[in-house]
Amino acid sequence: MPHPTDTAMPPPPSPEAARAGRAVGAMFFSVFGGLWIALGLSGLVDHPPAWVWLLPALPALALLRQALAVYRRHRQARAAHEALPEAKRRASLFHWINGGQWVAVFVLGNALRWAGWAGWFLPMVIAVVGLHFLPLARLFRYRPHLLTGLALIALAILAPLATGRPDNAWGPLGTGLILWASAAWALSPWAADRSPAGAR
Repeated sequence: MPHPTDTAMPPPPSPEAARAGRAVGAMFFSVFGGLWIALGLSGLVDHPPAWVWLLPALPALALLRQALAVYRRHRQARAAHEALPEAKRRASLFHWINGGQWVAVFVLGNALRWAGWAGWFLPMVIAVVGLHFLPLARLFRYRPHLLTGLALIALAILAPLATGRPDNAWGPLGTGLILWASAAWALSPWAADRSPAGAR
């Protein structure tokens, strides 16, 4: 006998819609990954020459270009899926989770500054970003989000312990690399058709 809630389960997106959804997430990961890498480099190198900023820009642009290509190929399938009522509800929950992330960063950032622990701002941001991936993994039924979130949370804890200081360059550098790895996986053939809810 089917469970009473089985009838409420939304139909999964087509493989094409799922690929487009992962490509949207990869776009954000590629850009924010590049920004985190640039932030890490600014803390690692004093007065870096202009060409140093090409180091994060080139991989970020390459990932972004690939993500845009995948999205354009499958955007019609994604649009059809996103028109479904359940997909709209999922998108609304996504915006609430994402908004909560920024509210948490603002509140905790001010709390740290008030307490005299402003140096812990970046580890806090990395941890909050990691935490926000955990409900997204469940919302989109996409396990790689869980791995991304746990990796970021671990990095937020381990980088200060390893370096003896919270405001180290390795936290931002590691965050950028984790986001780039997440983008690369989302665009890879190995991730194809493994996210029934269409990951972001």
